[in-house]
Amino acid sequence: MDPMAVLRVLWRHKMIAAPFVVLTFVAFVVALFFGPRSYEASSTYAMITPQVPSPQEVEANPDLAFESDNPYLRSADPTLALQAARTRLQSAEVTESLQAAGLSTDFTVGTGLATSAQILTITASSATAEVAVATAVQLGKDLQEQIREVQVVAGGSERFLISVQAIDTPTSASERISSRLRNAVVVGMGSLVLLFGAVSLADFVDRRRNPRPTAEEPPPPRPTAAEPPPRPVHADAYAAPRINGRPPHRELAPRNGLRTPVRRENGQLPPVWPPQHPVPNRPSVDPRGPQA
Repeated sequence: MDPMAVLRVLWRHKMIAAPFVVLTFVAFVVALFFGPRSYEASSTYAMITPQVPSPQEVEANPDLAFESDNPYLRSADPTLALQAARTRLQSAEVTESLQAAGLSTDFTVGTGLATSAQILTITASSATAEVAVATAVQLGKDLQEQIREVQVVAGGSERFLISVQAIDTPTSASERISSRLRNAVVVGMGSLVLLFGAVSLADFVDRRRNPRPTAEEPPPPRPTAAEPPPRPVHADAYAAPRINGRPPHRELAPRNGLRTPVRRENGQLPPVWPPQHPVPNRPSVDPRGPQA
């Protein structure tokens, strides 16, 4: 689309476009400075592995072998218990408990550092800073409870359980500027769509009421001197054929001893009918017969 053509259409319907331009600007400013805001609060937890009794301690106290029999401690992946607690933290049961407590359900649970899988970060988002902080704190408590339950159900002893320790607890929430910008852009784009829709409708109505003249068809090319214009068939139906662009001329030709006007055809005289045969010279004969 030609930008200049769009500007010309907007200028032609400036009385309709002007209110929508003002509305777009006002809506963008309101959404950017006075629109809904979003706050984030994060907390970080580290996995703590209990100390397994040594063979000498087990030999001295055989009950330690039974108590330390934790399936998650015997796993080749030391973060298996943390991953299981992370999965249960994102279940519908936890979401319903947050809703019942009046907290936010918009949160993410992920690894905090790329170099260590034993660190977990919980990020909660809400429209107010207080709710975001309270949600992050409650999710931290739920994480500790879930990692305990997955081990107790598997037969782990309370003495030898993997736990999590809070490294960074949230005390305040930070505002997400990207959410305000996103809301402002969405409102601005919607206003622009209304602007172009109104201008397009006005231009369509204007074209229907005042149709513009279409370009006239170019006249047929004029014949050149080398190509004379063809004459109508009905005018030359009974005309004599032309010879070199000129009408044939009449010429006298002998017919029965008389000269009558004839018409040449293709430059040749027509045959004379009846055909004329030369008469041989004969001696005159006296009708009275020979004289003595």
